[in-house]
Amino acid sequence: MVRDPICGMMVDPKTAKFKIYRNGQTYYFCSGVCKIKFEKNLSRYPKKKGWFTRFLESIAEANQEKFGGKPPSCCDH
Repeated sequence: MVRDPICGMMVDPKTAKFKIYRNGQTYYFCSGVCKIKFEKNLSRYPKKKGWFTRFLESIAEANQEKFGGKPPSCCDH
């Protein structure tokens, strides 16, 4: 699983419908909406994350694993 760089949702690279190859790296997206946002703002991505953002993401991921989670509104699910 990899994280969508726009909304942060976890995406399975094997089944991802939306992806972009850029600067030697493949980015995977949960939806066409996130892919379009990424393409419109190529200069902003990838973002470097500070320690606090990484900390919050780890808490959110643990909560999602434990309690389940509703996908972001951008997702095609």
